[in-house]
Amino acid sequence: MDGSENSKEVTVLVDLIPLMIMVLGTIVTFGLYSILTGVDNPIYAFAEYGYIGAAIGVLTIMAFTYLQQKVFSPIISNPGGNFGLIVALILGLMVLTRVSPKYNYIARIPITIAIAVGVGISTRTLIFTSILTQIKATILPLWGIPPFQILTNILILVFVLSSLSFFLYTIKTGESMKPVSNLGRYVLYAGFGALYAQTFMGRIGLFLGRMETMLFPEQQFYTSLVIIVAILALIYYLNKNPALMKKLIPS
Repeated sequence: MDGSENSKEVTVLVDLIPLMIMVLGTIVTFGLYSILTGVDNPIYAFAEYGYIGAAIGVLTIMAFTYLQQKVFSPIISNPGGNFGLIVALILGLMVLTRVSPKYNYIARIPITIAIAVGVGISTRTLIFTSILTQIKATILPLWGIPPFQILTNILILVFVLSSLSFFLYTIKTGESMKPVSNLGRYVLYAGFGALYAQTFMGRIGLFLGRMETMLFPEQQFYTSLVIIVAILALIYYLNKNPALMKKLIPS
């Protein structure tokens, strides 16, 4: 009899875990969105600090797990065969001296090495990906293809050249180049506008996905509705009591 009761209690606890996660996630989500009301409130502070704290905690655990699996274990098992890891570990520990006013100059050595290696690798990569590949993609055929593709290739060539002409600052251009430069300006406007619209649509997609998670099925919809009403009521109450609001919001 005791075994069946214990199993029922465990089952109830297991069933409550998803509900608790949903409620906490809904509170954090709408707590962060509560800043849109224009009132700095403790719910937003709780959600912000909780989110940042949880993120730092997860990243710290992931970093220690990575060090234990990829650095400490190989060095302990085979020190002689992992000389590179030992050097990398020493350089990483030298970065920590940045917090010491007396020995923070030591951190400049690993930081300089990391920046130099990063710049060297990225420069080589950028030459191929951002320069040569872009030039190759602009050199397009203008015959032997369907008419619509010819028009597309001509527009690409014209837009690329006009955009480049907009950045001719070091030499003096005559009035004949002004229409080309203006066309390049409008092409850049259109490109930046499309990029912003794409970014905005991506954020809207994330927002709608989060709302769908919280509002469906029906049980989550009513839970979210109750939480929204409670948050708004609490913000309204605290707004009427500024002394209490100031006391609850961390400085």
